[in-house]
Amino acid sequence: MWPRLPHTLLVIAGTGLAIVVPFLLSTSPGYSAGRTPGDEEVADSLARGEELYTEKCSGCHRLYRPKRFKRARWERVLMDMKPQAKLTQPEYEYIRSFLLSRSRDATAGPGEEVRPEEIAQ
Repeated sequence: MWPRLPHTLLVIAGTGLAIVVPFLLSTSPGYSAGRTPGDEEVADSLARGEELYTEKCSGCHRLYRPKRFKRARWERVLMDMKPQAKLTQPEYEYIRSFLLSRSRDATAGPGEEVRPEEIAQ
C-alpha cells in the first residue's frame, strides 16, 4: 500500500490542478475565452484608426463607409490624402489598418488586421 500512495497522491494533485488552473485563469481580470493576448491590442489599434479617420477625414469631406471601396482603392485614396490631411506615419497606419480591415474585400475576420502582404496588387 505504501508504494502506491505517492502515485495516488500525484494523480489526485494532478487532477485537482487540471480543474483549478482553468478556473483561476477564467476568473482573472483581462481573460477572455478564445482571445489571444494580441487580440486586445489589435482591437485597440482598430478603434484608434476609426477615431483618427473620423477626426482627420471629416473636416474636409463626408466620411465614406469602409465597405464602400475595395482594399486597392483605399490604398490609392490613402496615399493621395496622406499629405493633404497632414497625417503622421503612425496616424496613417492606424487609419489604413482600420479601413483595410473593413473594406469590401477584406479577408480578415472581425477585429483582425489586414497585413500588407495580403493586399492584391
